[in-house]
Amino acid sequence: MGEQVVDLASPVDLGSVGLGVDAAPAAEGSAQTKIEQSDIGVSSAFGSWREARGSLLQLLLNVIVLILVGLLTLRFVRLLWRRINDRRIGNR
Repeated sequence: MGEQVVDLASPVDLGSVGLGVDAAPAAEGSAQTKIEQSDIGVSSAFGSWREARGSLLQLLLNVIVLILVGLLTLRFVRLLWRRINDRRIGNR
């Protein structure tokens, strides 16, 4: 396997390595989510708390948006099936 050389003097470059730690598989393996998770870990390891906090807030925002979109989708599908069922009952 190939090795990646990382310059430890530049912690910003470490965020692009992509540590492959995926704590939220329900997020459809989004590349942005993985980058945010790895950035939180790397920023914390290097004591860059401001960057870690920003990445954490972005990750939380993404999770909240995913939940809201899921709930809206379920509500829409429920409404759609209710209308389909009402039309079937009306045709009998």
